[in-house]
Amino acid sequence: MAGMLKFPEEAIANDMEGKVYLEFIVDKESAVTDSQVLRGFYGCNEEALRGLTDRPGWLPGKFWGRKVKIKVALPVKLNIP
Repeated sequence: MAGMLKFPEEAIANDMEGKVYLEFIVDKESAVTDSQVLRGFYGCNEEALRGLTDRPGWLPGKFWGRKVKIKVALPVKLNIP
């Protein structure tokens, strides 16, 4: 996912890098819903959320062989290129 992100110019100008912690739900149809930033830093939260929703291929959980929605917590590390 990190390769899909554009580092914000404002963050580059201020030498800001770090981790944004995201939480979201992957539903039965593999769609990402209810995404939110648990902890982030100035200027990069929106880009981390955009990268999350643009990334295809999330898999739902399985319980007794059936697809179920799951809650996921994901740290996204953002470094100045």
